[in-house]
Amino acid sequence: MVSQGVLIVDIVSAVVLSLGVVIGLTQLRQHTRQRRHDAMLDLVHSFQTLEMAQALSYVVSLRDLGVEGAVQRLEAERSPLVSYLTIAFESLGALVHREELDIELVRELFGGPVTLTWGILRPWVEASRTRLGWVRFCEWYQWLAERLEERESQARTVPAHIALRDWRPHAKG
Repeated sequence: MVSQGVLIVDIVSAVVLSLGVVIGLTQLRQHTRQRRHDAMLDLVHSFQTLEMAQALSYVVSLRDLGVEGAVQRLEAERSPLVSYLTIAFESLGALVHREELDIELVRELFGGPVTLTWGILRPWVEASRTRLGWVRFCEWYQWLAERLEERESQARTVPAHIALRDWRPHAKG
C-alpha cells in the first residue's frame, strides 16, 4: 500500500512538473513575442521624428543634382542630416542581421526609404570608403538595402492600398 501511495505521489509530481515546464515555455514564448513587438514599436517611434523627416527630405532632394552633383554637395556640406540617416539605417541593418528585427516587417515599414536613399547615397558612400580608407563605412546600411531590394523584387508588386483594399481585421474572441 505504501508503494502505491509513493507511485501516485511520483506520478502527480511528474505531471505537475511537466505542466510547470509547459507553462514556463509558453510564458517565455509570449515574453519573446512581446519583446519583439515592443522593439518594433519603439523602432517605429524612433523613426517618426522631425530629424528623420528632414534627413529623408534632404537626401531625396539630392536626386535632382545627378550623381556627380549629389556627391559634390555631400562632400562640401557634410550634412549632419546624412549622418543621422546613415547611422539610423546602419543600426537597422545590424539589428536585422542579428535577427532582433524581422526583415519582412522592416521591409514593409522602411523598405522604401532605405532602398530609395541607398540608391541616392551609394556613389557618395563608395567615394567616402575610398577617401577614408574605411571599407566598412555604411556596411550594414548597404547590406540592408541589398537584402530589401532582393525581397522587394520577390514580393507582391501591387501596392498595399490596392492589393488589400478589401482587408478586414480578424475577429478576436
